[in-house]
Amino acid sequence: MQVDPRATSARTFLYWPGAVAFHALVTRGRFDGRFVPGAIVGFLLYRFGGNYRTTRGGGGPGLTSPPDRIVTTGPYAVSRNPMYFGHLITFASFVGATRSLLFAAVFGWHVHWFDHRVREDERSLTDRFGADYVCYREQVPRWLPVTPRAFADAWRRLRP
Repeated sequence: MQVDPRATSARTFLYWPGAVAFHALVTRGRFDGRFVPGAIVGFLLYRFGGNYRTTRGGGGPGLTSPPDRIVTTGPYAVSRNPMYFGHLITFASFVGATRSLLFAAVFGWHVHWFDHRVREDERSLTDRFGADYVCYREQVPRWLPVTPRAFADAWRRLRP
C-alpha cells in the first residue's frame, strides 16, 4: 500500500502517531503505547469504510475521485462518514493516551476541520446525486446515531 505523504490519512495514521510517541518519550522518558488500541480501531474503521465504499460505490479514496453510486449499507447504514469518524477516533486516542492540552487542541481542531470537510462533501454529493442523496442524508446521521430511535433505525438498516 503506497501512501501519499501529503494525504490526510498520512497525517492521521503516520505523522501524528509519531508525534504522540515522541511526546511520550520526552515527557515520560519512555514510549507510551496506550494510544495504540484506539488508533488501530480508528485506522481499521477508516480502511474498512474506504474499501467498502470503493467496492460498492466506485470512485477512489476521498472525494477527489467521487463514487458513482451512493453506498447506504454496511458502515454507511450507521454513519454517513465512517472514514472520517475513524480519523477522529484515532485523534481521541491520542488525547486519552497523553492527557495533553496540546493533543486536546489538535483533536478539537480536527473535529472542526472534519466537520467543515463533511459539509463540503455533502454539498458535492447533493449536487452529484440530488434527491437520492438528500433522502439518504435525512435517514442516516452524519457521525453516529445518538438517540434510541436513531440506534433502532440503524440496527434495522444493518439487518438483511
